[in-house]
Amino acid sequence: MEKPIIASINGSVAGSGLQLALLADIRIASENARFGMTEINVGLPCIIGTTMFWEVMGKSKTTDLILTGRLLSAKEAKEYDLITRLVSDQHELQKKTWELALELASKPPVAVKANKDWFNRLSDENFQACMVYAKEAHTLSYSANEPQEMMEKFFAKSK
Repeated sequence: MEKPIIASINGSVAGSGLQLALLADIRIASENARFGMTEINVGLPCIIGTTMFWEVMGKSKTTDLILTGRLLSAKEAKEYDLITRLVSDQHELQKKTWELALELASKPPVAVKANKDWFNRLSDENFQACMVYAKEAHTLSYSANEPQEMMEKFFAKSK
């Protein structure tokens, strides 16, 4: 995508939803947002997310988030660098997102595109290796029946 992408986050974002938000160039969240990678809680490895978080948060914070499967508050997410900007509420979120979109739209498009291309090149090799290992890790996990067992436990509790 040549144009900047802004993730405007209000509410809970977890798992693949959080990974999707991390694909945005800039992430703004309201204080009531929550963030997490809960795959470990259902017996799934988190390979793609780990690779993305490693680049954003570093080893210690990624390890904490991935192995505990806990949800972070918006304040913690800002401290972990999962979001780039934090605002007070939904109304402020809409206002600040719109202001940022207008600001980014005013930038020279060729320079924006060149920067975005370079951002992608900086992480592409690592991401490609991640995709290969993700297939292996998920095959191993499903072969061990862990996700299936965790899903059965989850549905048994909800009855």
